[in-house]
Amino acid sequence: MRTLLSFFFSLICLMSAQVAASPENLILPKCQQEEVVETPITFFLSKEVKDDYSPYVREGMIQSWINRANQILKNSCVPMHRTLHQIVEVDELNLPEFESINVVHSMLEYYDPESIKEMTRKPNHYYGVIFSSKRSEALPPEHCGMTNNRVFPQFFTLDMACDKDTLEHELGHLAWAQHDIDTFSAQTEMTLDEVIETTPSHLKQFFKFYAFGYQCAGKGTIMSYADEVLPVYSSPEISYRGIPCGNKKFANNALRLREYVRHLRARLAVHSESVISHSEEKPPVTQ
Repeated sequence: MRTLLSFFFSLICLMSAQVAASPENLILPKCQQEEVVETPITFFLSKEVKDDYSPYVREGMIQSWINRANQILKNSCVPMHRTLHQIVEVDELNLPEFESINVVHSMLEYYDPESIKEMTRKPNHYYGVIFSSKRSEALPPEHCGMTNNRVFPQFFTLDMACDKDTLEHELGHLAWAQHDIDTFSAQTEMTLDEVIETTPSHLKQFFKFYAFGYQCAGKGTIMSYADEVLPVYSSPEISYRGIPCGNKKFANNALRLREYVRHLRARLAVHSESVISHSEEKPPVTQ
């Protein structure tokens, strides 16, 4: 029987063969005005990405991921904005084949510990390693991205060749948004009650019964496993061809993301106060 690792350790998102569904007939809600939280993202490129893609191509692809992520957030009334912080080439990250996220993060920490330390101080700063399976036959095409929010709440990995929805899908996992409930059940092989019972006590607050993806009129929301995906998080306030794209009881990832934004705001406020306090404690410089 699979362990709960399948729940916390999300292996990929969307297959590279997926296509975005047409936004025609997609009805979106009117959003309430709320302070927007910016989430800068740093991308670390493996040697394979550098060898397989020109700077122009890889920068264009990364920007398209961010643009898509912001479209999904805006459509879903999530007051969050993704920004590109920087792209860093790390030749020491040789990732010709799929590796566990723990291994990848350990490699990154070894070669750039100061950057990791600085980014993890800021709860709104995400960072990820981008690899390339372009020349590898060992990597299954569905292994497009990976997170482990139990251990690395700001870290992800992605395959450069994967669908542009993959970035926001993985960032959704870091906000504790889950796959559609059928996929989730198949991966964990547990009931929701069993999942809660086996979840460490300090993480129970993050797991919500309504935080699942959904399919509407044959199309999936961003956290769903589906052949065609709409640029939205699941929400009963969104509909496609007259069919609701969510359910208040078990499929409202848009709400989960909005709650996560408020969580980030609170943590950022504490972080800012800590920085100010630390600065005031320093003795004045005399000359």
